[in-house]
Amino acid sequence: MVTMDRWTGRETRFLRQALRLTVRDFAEDLGVSPRTVSKWETAGRGRTPRPELQAALDTLLARATDEQRERFEHVRAEGTAATTPGRDGEPQRPEHALARPAHPTLPLRPVSGLPHMSVDQLRHVSQLVDDARSQHESDLVPYFAACIEDCQTQDGSLGPIRALPSTLSVIAALDVTARQVSLLIRRRLLSLAARSAEFTGWLYRDAGALDQATYWYDRATEWAQEAHNPAMQGYVLLRKSQLAYDHHDSIRVLTLAEAAEYGPWHLPACVQAEVAQQQALGLGMRGSPRDDVERQLDRAWSLLGQAESANDDQLLGAVLAEGTLRLRSAVCYTEAGQTERAADLFGQVLAGDTLSRRDAGYFTARRAAAFALGGDPDTAATLALQSVDVATNANSQRTLRVVDDVVTTLQPWSDRPAVRTLREAVGQ
Repeated sequence: MVTMDRWTGRETRFLRQALRLTVRDFAEDLGVSPRTVSKWETAGRGRTPRPELQAALDTLLARATDEQRERFEHVRAEGTAATTPGRDGEPQRPEHALARPAHPTLPLRPVSGLPHMSVDQLRHVSQLVDDARSQHESDLVPYFAACIEDCQTQDGSLGPIRALPSTLSVIAALDVTARQVSLLIRRRLLSLAARSAEFTGWLYRDAGALDQATYWYDRATEWAQEAHNPAMQGYVLLRKSQLAYDHHDSIRVLTLAEAAEYGPWHLPACVQAEVAQQQALGLGMRGSPRDDVERQLDRAWSLLGQAESANDDQLLGAVLAEGTLRLRSAVCYTEAGQTERAADLFGQVLAGDTLSRRDAGYFTARRAAAFALGGDPDTAATLALQSVDVATNANSQRTLRVVDDVVTTLQPWSDRPAVRTLREAVGQ
């Protein structure tokens, strides 16, 4: 009888193939999510399921028919033979159903000082494509969705510079794979490519490369159009509105947010809430009456409540949670001149310790800006100094730009010790 001493993602994939199950059905038999199975299979020998799941895999194998066990052994034998080391010591992958294009077009645009296609990254793209080729067509979407989620996790913990190479590799592999599947699956993969490109735009934005962010937002729009995904087109307009805020372009902040709301698509309620908040920000930047700003923020809160009550899971990108809306409302209040209220809101959310370290650093800098504009230079300088260390470690140029704005605002208090310390820390 066939037995396994230890299961890894590699053997897990072989068992699923031998049982002729989709990722979804296989995950259901094990009592895990399809994303978990995709992560195992993507990692190969690098991922070992937990002990209780090892036992569950043993049970699946024990229940298999003689024919299925024979098939499992055959697939394992083929896999072992095909992964013997090549000339460079790397495993040689087997050929699968999807043919590799002779000259794949990688949608990458190098930037000075930022990640671009290295030899290691090209190898990573090849590995991703090979792993995709081993999947059934119906499993490709959860496979790549899991890859994107891993990149987002990497961004939250390590920052944009560290996350960019992996994210660009996923996009390149998506582009290659989407050329070799049925039209239906291609559209679904292109929707994922649009989502990945939107996320890449965010990474470049956080890294301070605003032109590159614009490029990737445009790519996201193009892929969303090809995928017949109008909602993603509206979502990208929202992201472009947020990018306009980095440029201090108040009119585009407002009109791009309005375009996102009134376009020929239906956005989920949580995204509509974000759009309403962004309109409030544009109004605050342009000096509109505070009542107009408040009206848009009230609408944003109402829409977010509708999303929660409707269990709205039609997510296009990052989720707008209550804490996030509070933070963004605080930014709106800062722009509208209500700095004390803004600083209090920032403080409430930051005290909850629910943000990633990078995001906590950014909104600490935003809180410092509110105190600086409100005439409290010592508190502003102390908070800004805290955010400098976080931004430097996470390579968040977006945060450092806010700190620069704080330093400029604090010029009238340059002789105060806390302000001098801050200026020295940022080299001014």
